[in-house]
Amino acid sequence: MVRVGMITGEYPPLRGGVADYTQRLVGALRDLDVMPSVLTSQRAATEPPDPSVLPHVRRWDRSIWRLVAQSAQRQRWDLVHIQYQPAAYELRAAINLLPLALHRTLPHLKVVTTFHDLRVPYLFPKAGPLRQLVVRLLANRSDAVIAVAAEDVPLLWRWHTRGAKFAFRSRPATPASLAHIAVGNNLDAPPPAGFDRDLWRSRIGATPDTLVVGYVGFINRSKGVALLVRALARLLSQGLDVRVLMIGEQVGASDTENVRYLAEVTALIEQLHLQPYVHWTGFQPPEGVAAWLGCADVAALPFLDGASQRRGSLLCCLGHGVPTITVAPPQPVVGGQGPAAGTDYAPLTTDHWPLEHGESVWHVPAADALALADALAELGHDPGRRARLSEGALAYARHLSWPEIARRTRAHYDLALAGR
Repeated sequence: MVRVGMITGEYPPLRGGVADYTQRLVGALRDLDVMPSVLTSQRAATEPPDPSVLPHVRRWDRSIWRLVAQSAQRQRWDLVHIQYQPAAYELRAAINLLPLALHRTLPHLKVVTTFHDLRVPYLFPKAGPLRQLVVRLLANRSDAVIAVAAEDVPLLWRWHTRGAKFAFRSRPATPASLAHIAVGNNLDAPPPAGFDRDLWRSRIGATPDTLVVGYVGFINRSKGVALLVRALARLLSQGLDVRVLMIGEQVGASDTENVRYLAEVTALIEQLHLQPYVHWTGFQPPEGVAAWLGCADVAALPFLDGASQRRGSLLCCLGHGVPTITVAPPQPVVGGQGPAAGTDYAPLTTDHWPLEHGESVWHVPAADALALADALAELGHDPGRRARLSEGALAYARHLSWPEIARRTRAHYDLALAGR
Protein backbone atom coordinates (compact mmCIF):
# COMPACT_ATOMS: atom_id res chain seq x y z
CA MET A 1 0.00 0.00 0.00
CA VAL A 2 1.31 3.43 -1.01
CA ARG A 3 0.01 6.41 0.95
CA VAL A 4 -0.18 9.50 -1.25
CA GLY A 5 -0.95 13.08 -0.31
CA MET A 6 -2.57 14.76 -3.32
CA ILE A 7 -2.05 18.55 -3.24
CA THR A 8 -4.48 20.53 -5.38
CA GLY A 9 -5.73 24.10 -5.34
CA GLU A 10 -9.21 23.05 -6.42
CA TYR A 11 -11.29 19.96 -5.81
CA PRO A 12 -15.01 19.21 -6.12
CA PRO A 13 -17.39 20.75 -5.27
CA LEU A 14 -15.15 23.54 -6.64
CA ARG A 15 -15.46 23.51 -10.42
CA GLY A 16 -12.45 23.32 -12.66
CA GLY A 17 -10.53 21.04 -14.94
CA VAL A 18 -7.84 20.26 -12.38
CA ALA A 19 -10.52 19.57 -9.75
CA ASP A 20 -12.26 17.04 -11.98
CA TYR A 21 -8.97 15.49 -13.13
CA THR A 22 -7.75 15.00 -9.56
CA GLN A 23 -11.03 13.45 -8.44
CA ARG A 24 -11.00 10.95 -11.31
CA LEU A 25 -7.32 10.11 -10.76
CA VAL A 26 -7.84 9.59 -7.02
CA GLY A 27 -10.74 7.24 -7.69
CA ALA A 28 -8.79 5.18 -10.23
CA LEU A 29 -5.67 4.97 -8.03
CA ARG A 30 -7.64 3.32 -5.22
CA ASP A 31 -7.90 0.21 -7.40
CA LEU A 32 -4.09 0.00 -7.60
CA ASP A 33 -3.16 -0.43 -3.93
CA VAL A 34 -2.87 3.34 -3.39
CA MET A 35 -4.39 5.12 -0.39
CA PRO A 36 -4.77 8.77 -1.50
CA SER A 37 -5.87 11.69 0.62
CA VAL A 38 -6.44 15.15 -0.84
CA LEU A 39 -5.14 18.32 0.79
CA THR A 40 -6.98 21.25 -0.72
CA SER A 41 -8.69 24.60 -0.14
CA GLN A 42 -11.16 25.20 2.67
CA ARG A 43 -13.65 26.18 -0.05
CA ALA A 44 -13.83 22.51 -1.07
CA ALA A 45 -15.26 21.42 2.29
CA THR A 46 -18.42 19.31 2.04
CA GLU A 47 -21.17 18.30 4.41
CA PRO A 48 -20.99 15.55 5.45
CA PRO A 49 -17.20 15.64 5.18
CA ASP A 50 -15.28 13.15 3.08
CA PRO A 51 -12.64 11.55 5.35
CA SER A 52 -10.19 11.28 2.44
CA VAL A 53 -10.39 15.03 1.70
CA LEU A 54 -8.52 17.48 3.93
CA PRO A 55 -9.90 20.97 3.13
CA HIS A 56 -7.46 22.72 5.46
CA VAL A 57 -5.77 25.37 3.30
CA ARG A 58 -6.96 28.88 4.00
CA ARG A 59 -4.42 30.63 1.77
CA TRP A 60 -1.81 29.20 -0.56
CA ASP A 61 1.05 31.15 1.00
CA ARG A 62 4.17 29.82 2.69
CA SER A 63 2.08 28.49 5.59
CA ILE A 64 1.39 25.47 3.37
CA TRP A 65 4.97 24.27 3.83
CA ARG A 66 4.35 23.50 7.49
CA LEU A 67 0.77 22.34 6.85
CA VAL A 68 1.84 19.81 4.21
CA ALA A 69 4.70 18.54 6.39
CA GLN A 70 2.39 18.11 9.37
CA SER A 71 -0.23 16.36 7.22
CA ALA A 72 2.43 14.07 5.78
CA GLN A 73 3.52 12.99 9.25
CA ARG A 74 -0.03 12.63 10.56
CA GLN A 75 -1.26 10.69 7.50
CA ARG A 76 2.02 8.75 7.12
CA TRP A 77 2.34 9.70 3.46
CA ASP A 78 5.01 7.96 1.43
CA LEU A 79 4.75 10.51 -1.35
CA VAL A 80 3.29 13.94 -2.09
CA HIS A 81 1.76 14.52 -5.54
CA ILE A 82 1.35 18.19 -6.53
CA GLN A 83 -1.18 19.11 -9.23
CA TYR A 84 0.37 22.30 -10.63
CA GLN A 85 -1.70 25.00 -12.26
CA PRO A 86 -0.83 28.44 -10.85
CA ALA A 87 -4.33 29.94 -11.11
CA ALA A 88 -5.61 27.23 -8.75
CA TYR A 89 -3.09 28.41 -6.14
CA GLU A 90 -4.08 32.09 -6.32
CA LEU A 91 -0.97 32.71 -8.49
CA ARG A 92 1.17 32.38 -5.37
CA ALA A 93 4.69 30.95 -5.60
CA ALA A 94 4.66 29.02 -2.30
CA ILE A 95 3.53 25.87 -4.11
CA ASN A 96 6.58 26.13 -6.39
CA LEU A 97 8.90 26.02 -3.39
CA LEU A 98 7.07 23.18 -1.63
CA PRO A 99 9.41 20.37 -2.82
CA LEU A 100 12.44 22.33 -1.61
CA ALA A 101 10.80 22.91 1.79
CA LEU A 102 9.72 19.29 2.17
CA HIS A 103 13.14 17.89 1.27
CA ARG A 104 14.63 19.98 4.05
CA THR A 105 12.12 18.99 6.75
CA LEU A 106 11.21 15.45 5.63
CA PRO A 107 14.08 14.23 3.42
CA HIS A 108 12.58 10.74 3.09
CA LEU A 109 9.34 12.06 1.56
CA LYS A 110 9.21 11.86 -2.25
CA VAL A 111 7.55 14.57 -4.34
CA VAL A 112 5.91 14.05 -7.73
CA THR A 113 4.57 17.04 -9.67
CA THR A 114 2.07 16.95 -12.52
CA PHE A 115 2.32 20.05 -14.72
CA HIS A 116 -1.08 20.91 -16.18
CA ASP A 117 0.59 23.93 -17.78
CA LEU A 118 3.85 25.87 -17.53
CA ARG A 119 2.37 29.24 -16.65
CA VAL A 120 4.11 31.36 -14.06
CA PRO A 121 2.87 32.65 -10.69
CA TYR A 122 2.82 36.27 -9.60
CA LEU A 123 5.78 37.34 -7.45
CA PHE A 124 5.98 41.12 -7.43
CA PRO A 125 5.91 43.91 -10.05
CA LYS A 126 8.60 43.56 -12.72
CA ALA A 127 9.70 40.14 -11.42
CA GLY A 128 10.52 39.20 -15.01
CA PRO A 129 12.62 36.04 -15.42
CA LEU A 130 12.27 35.18 -11.72
CA ARG A 131 8.69 34.10 -12.37
CA GLN A 132 9.83 31.36 -14.73
CA LEU A 133 12.65 30.48 -12.39
CA VAL A 134 10.26 29.32 -9.67
CA VAL A 135 8.44 27.09 -12.17
CA ARG A 136 11.79 25.69 -13.25
CA LEU A 137 12.71 25.16 -9.60
CA LEU A 138 9.49 23.20 -8.99
CA ALA A 139 10.40 20.83 -11.82
CA ASN A 140 14.01 20.51 -10.74
CA ARG A 141 13.36 19.83 -7.05
CA SER A 142 10.59 17.27 -7.68
CA ASP A 143 11.71 13.65 -7.51
CA ALA A 144 9.57 12.85 -10.54
CA VAL A 145 7.64 14.94 -13.05
CA ILE A 146 4.55 14.30 -15.17
CA ALA A 147 3.53 16.41 -18.17
CA VAL A 148 -0.07 16.23 -19.36
CA ALA A 149 0.79 17.90 -22.69
CA ALA A 150 3.28 16.43 -25.14
CA GLU A 151 4.57 19.85 -26.18
CA ASP A 152 5.76 20.56 -22.61
CA VAL A 153 7.98 17.47 -22.38
CA PRO A 154 11.21 18.89 -23.91
CA LEU A 155 11.35 21.97 -21.69
CA LEU A 156 10.38 20.05 -18.55
CA TRP A 157 13.12 17.55 -19.33
CA ARG A 158 15.65 20.34 -19.55
CA TRP A 159 14.48 21.92 -16.29
CA HIS A 160 14.19 18.64 -14.39
CA THR A 161 17.60 17.26 -15.31
CA ARG A 162 19.83 20.31 -15.64
CA GLY A 163 18.78 22.24 -12.57
CA ALA A 164 18.47 25.99 -12.21
CA LYS A 165 21.08 28.67 -11.90
CA PHE A 166 21.33 31.03 -8.94
CA ALA A 167 22.93 28.40 -6.63
CA PHE A 168 20.19 25.79 -6.95
CA ARG A 169 21.84 22.42 -7.38
CA SER A 170 20.31 19.89 -9.72
CA ARG A 171 18.76 16.80 -8.17
CA PRO A 172 19.84 13.49 -9.73
CA ALA A 173 17.39 12.48 -12.44
CA THR A 174 17.01 9.67 -14.92
CA PRO A 175 14.99 9.53 -18.14
CA ALA A 176 12.37 7.44 -16.32
CA SER A 177 11.68 10.26 -13.83
CA LEU A 178 9.81 12.24 -16.50
CA ALA A 179 6.56 10.90 -17.93
CA HIS A 180 4.01 12.18 -20.39
CA ILE A 181 0.56 11.10 -19.21
CA ALA A 182 -2.32 12.88 -20.94
CA VAL A 183 -5.57 13.78 -19.22
CA GLY A 184 -8.70 11.71 -19.83
CA ASN A 185 -12.36 12.49 -20.32
CA ASN A 186 -13.63 13.81 -16.99
CA LEU A 187 -17.23 13.68 -18.21
CA ASP A 188 -17.61 10.21 -19.64
CA ALA A 189 -21.08 9.39 -18.29
CA PRO A 190 -23.84 8.35 -20.72
CA PRO A 191 -26.87 10.58 -21.40
CA PRO A 192 -29.82 10.23 -19.01
CA ALA A 193 -32.22 7.33 -19.52
CA GLY A 194 -34.77 8.01 -22.22
CA PHE A 195 -32.67 10.71 -23.89
CA ASP A 196 -34.49 12.00 -26.99
CA ARG A 197 -32.14 13.98 -29.25
CA ASP A 198 -34.83 15.75 -31.26
CA LEU A 199 -36.68 16.76 -28.09
CA TRP A 200 -33.59 18.20 -26.46
CA ARG A 201 -32.65 20.05 -29.66
CA SER A 202 -36.12 21.56 -29.85
CA ARG A 203 -35.45 23.29 -26.52
CA ILE A 204 -32.98 25.59 -28.28
CA GLY A 205 -35.16 26.14 -31.33
CA ALA A 206 -33.32 23.58 -33.47
CA THR A 207 -35.07 21.37 -36.00
CA PRO A 208 -33.59 18.12 -37.38
CA ASP A 209 -32.11 20.23 -40.22
CA THR A 210 -30.48 22.84 -37.97
CA LEU A 211 -26.69 22.78 -37.70
CA VAL A 212 -26.00 22.70 -33.93
CA VAL A 213 -22.44 23.66 -33.00
CA GLY A 214 -21.28 22.63 -29.53
CA TYR A 215 -18.71 24.25 -27.29
CA VAL A 216 -17.70 22.67 -23.94
CA GLY A 217 -15.94 24.21 -20.98
CA PHE A 218 -15.21 27.52 -19.34
CA ILE A 219 -15.10 30.77 -21.28
CA ASN A 220 -11.41 31.56 -21.52
CA ARG A 221 -9.53 33.97 -23.76
CA SER A 222 -7.16 31.27 -24.97
CA LYS A 223 -10.08 29.17 -26.22
CA GLY A 224 -11.09 31.58 -29.00
CA VAL A 225 -14.76 31.90 -28.05
CA ALA A 226 -15.05 35.30 -29.73
CA LEU A 227 -13.94 33.66 -32.98
CA LEU A 228 -16.81 31.19 -32.69
CA VAL A 229 -19.25 34.07 -32.19
CA ARG A 230 -17.99 35.83 -35.33
CA ALA A 231 -18.13 32.56 -37.29
CA LEU A 232 -21.76 32.17 -36.22
CA ALA A 233 -22.54 35.65 -37.51
CA ARG A 234 -20.99 34.79 -40.88
CA LEU A 235 -22.94 31.54 -41.19
CA LEU A 236 -26.22 33.29 -40.41
CA SER A 237 -25.44 35.99 -42.98
CA GLN A 238 -25.12 33.17 -45.55
CA GLY A 239 -28.63 32.01 -44.74
CA LEU A 240 -27.69 28.88 -42.80
CA ASP A 241 -29.94 27.59 -40.02
CA VAL A 242 -27.46 27.28 -37.17
CA ARG A 243 -27.32 27.41 -33.35
CA VAL A 244 -24.35 27.53 -31.00
CA LEU A 245 -24.68 25.47 -27.84
CA MET A 246 -22.45 26.62 -24.96
CA ILE A 247 -22.29 23.58 -22.66
CA GLY A 248 -21.38 23.78 -18.99
CA GLU A 249 -20.36 26.34 -16.41
CA GLN A 250 -19.31 29.69 -17.84
CA VAL A 251 -16.39 30.41 -15.49
CA GLY A 252 -14.50 28.25 -13.03
CA ALA A 253 -13.46 28.64 -9.44
CA SER A 254 -9.88 29.85 -10.01
CA ASP A 255 -9.25 32.18 -12.96
CA THR A 256 -10.81 35.64 -12.47
CA GLU A 257 -9.75 36.64 -15.99
CA ASN A 258 -12.47 34.32 -17.27
CA VAL A 259 -15.12 36.64 -15.81
CA ARG A 260 -13.76 39.63 -17.74
CA TYR A 261 -13.54 37.67 -20.97
CA LEU A 262 -17.09 36.36 -20.55
CA ALA A 263 -18.29 39.98 -20.36
CA GLU A 264 -16.49 40.71 -23.64
CA VAL A 265 -18.05 37.67 -25.33
CA THR A 266 -21.59 38.47 -24.18
CA ALA A 267 -21.15 42.09 -25.29
CA LEU A 268 -20.05 40.87 -28.73
CA ILE A 269 -23.10 38.59 -28.96
CA GLU A 270 -25.38 41.53 -28.17
CA GLN A 271 -23.55 43.82 -30.59
CA LEU A 272 -24.07 41.30 -33.42
CA HIS A 273 -27.67 40.58 -32.33
CA LEU A 274 -26.97 36.89 -31.92
CA GLN A 275 -28.80 36.25 -28.63
CA PRO A 276 -31.50 34.03 -30.22
CA TYR A 277 -28.85 31.80 -31.76
CA VAL A 278 -26.63 31.17 -28.70
CA HIS A 279 -27.88 28.89 -25.94
CA TRP A 280 -26.11 28.64 -22.57
CA THR A 281 -26.83 25.44 -20.62
CA GLY A 282 -25.16 26.51 -17.38
CA PHE A 283 -23.60 23.94 -15.09
CA GLN A 284 -24.48 20.38 -16.04
CA PRO A 285 -23.81 17.04 -14.35
CA PRO A 286 -21.85 14.57 -16.52
CA GLU A 287 -25.01 12.98 -17.92
CA GLY A 288 -26.31 16.44 -18.87
CA VAL A 289 -23.08 17.23 -20.70
CA ALA A 290 -23.41 13.92 -22.55
CA ALA A 291 -26.99 14.75 -23.56
CA TRP A 292 -26.20 18.23 -24.86
CA LEU A 293 -23.14 16.94 -26.72
CA GLY A 294 -25.44 14.34 -28.23
CA CYS A 295 -27.47 17.25 -29.62
CA ALA A 296 -24.47 18.76 -31.41
CA ASP A 297 -23.71 17.96 -35.04
CA VAL A 298 -20.17 19.26 -34.63
CA ALA A 299 -18.02 20.82 -31.89
CA ALA A 300 -15.92 23.95 -32.33
CA LEU A 301 -12.87 24.46 -30.08
CA PRO A 302 -10.75 27.12 -31.84
CA PHE A 303 -7.95 27.30 -29.25
CA LEU A 304 -5.69 30.25 -29.95
CA ASP A 305 -2.65 28.26 -28.80
CA GLY A 306 -3.62 25.06 -30.59
CA ALA A 307 -5.18 21.80 -29.50
CA SER A 308 -3.41 20.11 -26.61
CA GLN A 309 -3.76 17.04 -24.45
CA ARG A 310 -4.07 19.39 -21.49
CA ARG A 311 -7.50 20.45 -22.81
CA GLY A 312 -10.14 18.44 -20.98
CA SER A 313 -12.85 19.95 -23.16
CA LEU A 314 -11.20 18.49 -26.27
CA LEU A 315 -10.94 15.05 -24.69
CA CYS A 316 -14.58 15.32 -23.62
CA CYS A 317 -15.77 15.99 -27.17
CA LEU A 318 -13.64 13.20 -28.59
CA GLY A 319 -14.74 10.80 -25.87
CA HIS A 320 -18.38 11.39 -26.81
CA GLY A 321 -17.64 10.93 -30.51
CA VAL A 322 -18.50 14.49 -31.54
CA PRO A 323 -16.90 15.60 -34.84
CA THR A 324 -14.57 18.36 -33.64
CA ILE A 325 -13.09 21.38 -35.37
CA THR A 326 -10.00 22.71 -33.65
CA VAL A 327 -6.54 24.19 -34.30
CA ALA A 328 -3.45 22.08 -35.01
CA PRO A 329 -1.38 21.24 -31.89
CA PRO A 330 1.43 23.63 -30.95
CA GLN A 331 5.07 22.81 -31.49
CA PRO A 332 7.20 21.85 -28.45
CA VAL A 333 8.29 24.76 -26.28
CA VAL A 334 11.15 26.70 -27.89
CA GLY A 335 14.42 26.25 -26.05
CA GLY A 336 13.64 22.76 -24.82
CA GLN A 337 15.94 19.83 -25.28
CA GLY A 338 14.52 16.34 -25.05
CA PRO A 339 16.22 13.26 -23.66
CA ALA A 340 18.61 11.21 -25.71
CA ALA A 341 17.22 8.76 -28.21
CA GLY A 342 16.18 5.45 -26.73
CA THR A 343 15.53 6.67 -23.17
CA ASP A 344 12.40 5.53 -21.37
CA TYR A 345 9.95 8.40 -21.17
CA ALA A 346 7.58 7.23 -23.93
CA PRO A 347 4.24 9.08 -23.76
CA LEU A 348 1.02 7.20 -23.18
CA THR A 349 -0.27 8.21 -26.61
CA THR A 350 2.87 8.34 -28.76
CA ASP A 351 1.22 6.60 -31.69
CA HIS A 352 -1.95 8.67 -31.54
CA TRP A 353 -0.69 12.25 -31.41
CA PRO A 354 -0.92 14.60 -33.16
CA LEU A 355 -4.59 14.26 -33.97
CA GLU A 356 -4.78 13.76 -37.70
CA HIS A 357 -6.72 16.23 -39.81
CA GLY A 358 -9.68 14.52 -41.40
CA GLU A 359 -9.27 11.39 -39.29
CA SER A 360 -10.12 12.24 -35.68
CA VAL A 361 -10.43 16.05 -35.85
CA TRP A 362 -10.74 18.81 -38.43
CA HIS A 363 -8.01 21.45 -38.29
CA VAL A 364 -8.46 25.16 -39.05
CA PRO A 365 -5.91 27.99 -38.85
CA ALA A 366 -5.55 29.75 -35.51
CA ALA A 367 -7.41 33.06 -34.95
CA ASP A 368 -9.31 32.83 -38.26
CA ALA A 369 -13.07 33.25 -37.85
CA LEU A 370 -13.70 33.02 -41.60
CA ALA A 371 -11.87 29.70 -41.89
CA LEU A 372 -13.80 28.41 -38.88
CA ALA A 373 -17.10 29.42 -40.49
CA ASP A 374 -16.12 27.75 -43.76
CA ALA A 375 -15.19 24.52 -41.95
CA LEU A 376 -18.48 24.50 -40.05
CA ALA A 377 -20.42 24.97 -43.27
CA GLU A 378 -18.42 22.27 -45.05
CA LEU A 379 -18.92 19.67 -42.32
CA GLY A 380 -22.52 20.75 -41.82
CA HIS A 381 -23.29 19.74 -45.39
CA ASP A 382 -21.34 16.45 -45.24
CA PRO A 383 -22.84 13.90 -42.80
CA GLY A 384 -20.58 11.15 -44.16
CA ARG A 385 -17.44 13.06 -43.24
CA ARG A 386 -18.89 13.85 -39.80
CA ALA A 387 -19.51 10.13 -39.27
CA ARG A 388 -15.88 9.31 -40.11
CA LEU A 389 -14.63 12.00 -37.74
CA SER A 390 -16.88 10.62 -35.01
CA GLU A 391 -15.41 7.13 -35.42
CA GLY A 392 -11.88 8.52 -35.36
CA ALA A 393 -12.59 10.57 -32.24
CA LEU A 394 -13.88 7.55 -30.35
CA ALA A 395 -10.90 5.46 -31.42
CA TYR A 396 -8.50 8.15 -30.19
CA ALA A 397 -10.28 8.59 -26.86
CA ARG A 398 -10.11 4.87 -26.06
CA HIS A 399 -6.36 5.23 -25.53
CA LEU A 400 -6.94 7.73 -22.69
CA SER A 401 -8.91 5.63 -20.21
CA TRP A 402 -8.69 6.44 -16.51
CA PRO A 403 -7.51 2.94 -15.52
CA GLU A 404 -4.57 3.32 -17.94
CA ILE A 405 -3.81 6.86 -16.71
CA ALA A 406 -3.83 5.60 -13.10
CA ARG A 407 -1.67 2.60 -13.99
CA ARG A 408 1.03 4.79 -15.52
CA THR A 409 0.82 7.26 -12.64
CA ARG A 410 1.25 4.43 -10.13
CA ALA A 411 4.27 3.17 -12.08
CA HIS A 412 5.75 6.67 -11.83
CA TYR A 413 5.18 6.63 -8.07
CA ASP A 414 7.14 3.39 -7.85
CA LEU A 415 10.06 4.94 -9.73
CA ALA A 416 10.10 7.94 -7.38
CA LEU A 417 9.90 5.77 -4.28
CA ALA A 418 12.75 3.62 -5.57
CA GLY A 419 14.92 6.71 -5.77
CA ARG A 420 15.23 6.59 -9.55
